[in-house]
Amino acid sequence: FIVWTQEALNAVATQAGLTPFTAGDLEIRIKSTLGTNLDLAAYSNVITITVTPYTTETPKLYVIGNFLNASGYGADWSPANTLPALASSGFGQTDFEGYVYMNVSSPEFKLLPTNVNVDGDYGDDGSFSGTLLQTGESNIQLSASGYYRITANTDPTVLSYNVEATRWAITGSATPDGWPDNGVVDQDLTYNPTTKKWEIIILLTAGGNQFKFRANDAWTLNYGDDGNDGTLEFNSGSNLSVSASGTYLVELDLSNPRNYTWTATLQ
Repeated sequence: FIVWTQEALNAVATQAGLTPFTAGDLEIRIKSTLGTNLDLAAYSNVITITVTPYTTETPKLYVIGNFLNASGYGADWSPANTLPALASSGFGQTDFEGYVYMNVSSPEFKLLPTNVNVDGDYGDDGSFSGTLLQTGESNIQLSASGYYRITANTDPTVLSYNVEATRWAITGSATPDGWPDNGVVDQDLTYNPTTKKWEIIILLTAGGNQFKFRANDAWTLNYGDDGNDGTLEFNSGSNLSVSASGTYLVELDLSNPRNYTWTATLQ
């Protein structure tokens, strides 16, 4: 008998064109030969097995436009594996999210289902009110350079998008000015286009003191860290901390959609 691993079955099912997470049938037979003499090939009876393939890949949309070269993503309007991306919340989901740096005064862009060609690209329906269109679409247009949070929903019954400019900062009792109460100013981070991270060198205090990342001096967009493991969670109730007081290089990495991280390196 032959033992099939789940990984082997999944690979075969994927090559056969079966849909991930949906049961499908495979017809299998075994070919045997004696030595290298192919004339003596023998085949078993065909059997049919039902398998449910899976995928570990999160669906993505890729952002293409006139800002790519100036922002460190490659040639303008050219599909490439360096394109910034939006990620959905899971396989089969149509809600996409990601952050993109656009270093031109009047950014224009579209959303691509793949980073190898422009087939099936999404743009604005012409009303510039947040509605996506695939045929006869216009470029999505913005009025200023910036670091943008882009969300989109490609469900045919929804077809919407939203673009929000963000400026990121660190705030909390571990920072020199404390939590942003009574007019306290956040500690602004600076975007580094080379590393594609936000960063700051700052004095942080330990001993029960904590902090968070937030955008635009408000709590609408903020990230905490459940378990303080370096992976960020959106609008989490968990704060961040360091184990020892000192001056740190703090980096916030939002370049990998839905896989946002941070580090604090003692200087």
